[in-house]
Amino acid sequence: MRLSRWLALLRNLSISFRSPSRLPILIYDREGAEVLLQRLPAEKAGVLDVRKESLNIWVLFRTLLKGKLSYRHYLDEYIRAVSPVCLVTFIDNNPEFYRIKQRFPAITTVFVQNGTRGEIGDVFGNTLPDPNFKVDYMLVHGDAVGRKYESWIRGNSLTIGSFKNNEMDYNSASRGRRPGILFISTFLVPPPDRTEPLWIENDGKTTYWDDFYFAESVILPFLKDYSLRNNIPIQVCGRLQEGHETEEAYYGAFLDGCNWEFLRRAGKYSSYDYIDKSSLVLNIDSTLGYEALARGCRVVFFSIREASLKSVATRFGWPAGLPARGPFWTNEESPEVFEDILDSVLAMSDNQWNEVRKRAIPEVIDLDPSNQRFSRLIQSFLQPSRPEEVILAN
Repeated sequence: MRLSRWLALLRNLSISFRSPSRLPILIYDREGAEVLLQRLPAEKAGVLDVRKESLNIWVLFRTLLKGKLSYRHYLDEYIRAVSPVCLVTFIDNNPEFYRIKQRFPAITTVFVQNGTRGEIGDVFGNTLPDPNFKVDYMLVHGDAVGRKYESWIRGNSLTIGSFKNNEMDYNSASRGRRPGILFISTFLVPPPDRTEPLWIENDGKTTYWDDFYFAESVILPFLKDYSLRNNIPIQVCGRLQEGHETEEAYYGAFLDGCNWEFLRRAGKYSSYDYIDKSSLVLNIDSTLGYEALARGCRVVFFSIREASLKSVATRFGWPAGLPARGPFWTNEESPEVFEDILDSVLAMSDNQWNEVRKRAIPEVIDLDPSNQRFSRLIQSFLQPSRPEEVILAN
């Protein structure tokens, strides 16, 4: 980064002048830091902004004195100043984090998986395995994705489930109060020019908005018809806080004419509340759906994006290698199969549901209430005497 760009950056940043405090734990990236801080000792943890939200002048001065002008060198100098024992991030699909271990071999690096992973627009599509990728501990949703990560990045996976899900104070007695079917939205506002790709992978493969949301154009008309024939109300669990009017209008175009309601996202955790109070949840491939499954909610998956996206990573439970159809999921684009699954799951007793759910999910997503595994791992790093200096690789 040239000096002129640094000066331009200064006008838009939160600026500090004091040297960063030395701390045993440093969170890499403020995105998701508030989630991790729920289980980290506040007096021992700091946050490194990596998206140019803030600038530490003391660190910048030391970076420039060494003749380094890039933003990466600034971040490295910040890490050196804090000298943490452990560097942890909630952004598990950032390849820059995978390279840090090579430059800081004495620091223990940890990432926490924050969402369902795939290929299109995600880590297993926009990166390639690299011998320089290493993360000491990869804390993942399930064993299957842990093995996938270990094939991509050197390091050890540890299954903990979803960190946010593990923090939910859910009560099984509150479930099932809202009659009907709740559909989990994964809506993104379309680009002004829908001929422009949403994502371009390393191999040049392009994905367009209409291709990605083709699955909704199949499922939502079926859902409307199912609602009208069975007198079952539909709710849509909204994804967006900003732009929710566009999202609601999108679903209205498919569902107007049946008994349906749009539930606007009201905060970070409002979706969890909507889901836990629903009798039956329907989704395509949402992280919220997998989390609800781990919590014991009745969840159906119509994971049919493969037809338009040509990616096996869109299948239910990927990369677990589960059958194309199961008691509460299908990868097949078939209204007849959709109806069979909904009828079957709605008719199950609680004991029957729990039995089929538990048989299917061990490889896909776990549940660790209060994130005890994460806490034990972090505590293990804080036990040995802390080195005075972090030794950088040459």
